Amino acid sequence: YDDDVEISDHELIGVTHPDALDHYNFVLTGRRFLDDRTIFDISVKPKSKLVSAFEGTVAVLDSAFALVEAELKPNQAFLFPPPIRGFSVAYRQQFSNFGQAFWLPVGLQFQAELDIGFIGLQFPPIKLDQISRLSNYEVNRVPPDSLYQKRRKVTVDSAAVEQDSLLARGGVVVPLSEKETEA
Repeated sequence: YDDDVEISDHELIGVTHPDALDHYNFVLTGRRFLDDRTIFDISVKPKSKLVSAFEGTVAVLDSAFALVEAELKPNQAFLFPPPIRGFSVAYRQQFSNFGQAFWLPVGLQFQAELDIGFIGLQFPPIKLDQISRLSNYEVNRVPPDSLYQKRRKVTVDSAAVEQDSLLARGGVVVPLSEKETEA
C-alpha cells in the first residue's frame, strides 16, 4: 500500500499511489469469488517504459476496494550499472481482513536473480527465493502496563570495551574452529 516503493535504492511508483492512474494502465482481466464477495483481477502495466514502476496483477475485493493479492515485478526501467548485467525480482503478497477495517499482509514471496560479470570474468547467476508468513495480528490490543512501568538505564562496561578482542577489530574474521584459529 506504499505510494512509493524503494527497491535497491530505486523509487518505484506504487500501484496504489494517488497518481497511479497517471502512470499505469489498469485492465480488468477476470473475476472470482471469496465467499459471497467478488474479487477483481486487474492487470497492471506502466504507461511509459522510462518510469520506474511495476507490472503484473493485483486482486481487489469488491465494495471494500481492498487489495487482496499483488503479484508485481519492476518494469524494464529498473536498471543497474556494470558489473551487474541482469537483475530480475518478483514479489507476491497476500492480504487478509483483521477486524472489518484492517487489511494487513499475511504473506510475502520474493524471488530474485542477479547476473554479475564483465569481459573476462563471469559469475554464476545468484538466485534467491524467500517466503515470509506474517501472523498473530492483534488489532487495537491494549499494550501491557509493563511497557511503561520502569525505565531501564543503559550501562557500559568500560573495561570490556577497552579490552582487545577479535570482535572489536573491523574486517577481521572470527575463527569458528581450532583449525581456523591456527590458519
